[in-house]
Amino acid sequence: MYTWVAALGGTIPTGARPNGTEKAGIPLFVARAPYQGLQPGKIRAGSDGALFAYNGQEILEGRYEVLMNQGQWAPDVAGRLPIGAGSSAPYGYAIAFGHDSDATPLFVARARHAGGLHPGKYRHGFAGAHIGFDGKEIAGITPFEVLVDSAYEWIPATGGAIPAGCAPNGEEASGEPLYLVRAGLGRGIHPGKIRPPWEAADVPYDGQEVQRPAYEVLFNAGSWRSASGGLLPDGAVVCGFEADGTPLFAARAGFNGGVHLGKVRPGLRGASIGYGGREIQGVNPYEVLVQL
Repeated sequence: MYTWVAALGGTIPTGARPNGTEKAGIPLFVARAPYQGLQPGKIRAGSDGALFAYNGQEILEGRYEVLMNQGQWAPDVAGRLPIGAGSSAPYGYAIAFGHDSDATPLFVARARHAGGLHPGKYRHGFAGAHIGFDGKEIAGITPFEVLVDSAYEWIPATGGAIPAGCAPNGEEASGEPLYLVRAGLGRGIHPGKIRPPWEAADVPYDGQEVQRPAYEVLFNAGSWRSASGGLLPDGAVVCGFEADGTPLFAARAGFNGGVHLGKVRPGLRGASIGYGGREIQGVNPYEVLVQL
């Protein structure tokens, strides 16, 4: 699990690990600061606060949090977020550790620029990573890397099978266990659910509960955090994406006496779950899968 520690005025908490460097080899640490949301960026020894890119500028903020860990980083996939692939995922799963003022999730990114490796941010719709440098926002840097976590394991399955050892993350009103899945639909990957004796996964999509015979099942008993109104809690894990690349997050919510699994993203105004052959939208409150 990644840990953030609050600091002030340029202080770097003892034990923090660097995740980048200036051209001269000066260590850079990942930081995030409250400014028009929560903006990922960087800090170095000798600065008066965290530095991050915003609206064409490099902003200095004296109140911030510093990432304590040596991060796990994965390369972008054609300018999009890495979300892993099944049990053999070579990278991991992107985690939302910030947000813009409109609640759009921000991800910690880093990219090479002017001889250094600079922490910054990425969000859906950016052409690449955005970093602060020499008082300016440097936008659309490619290639870039994204901070990820590989604690979760997804196992491919078909025809209603649930791989041995998978933990349920929801339940029907009758108490029957429900398992979190994700499945390809169109050009996207959408979270949903499955339980015995179903022969396919059920995915909420376009007003319906769509059955998909091939899917991946989350092996782990997830860590879940409460939210509502389409908002995301800190540490939300990307589990899929829309056809246009918009990241999707796994959600679960109480409905008709059960705890049903589905998805959420900013703009949905609540969780979206499948039930009775329909997509039930805007379910509140709900929980979101977050970093273990």
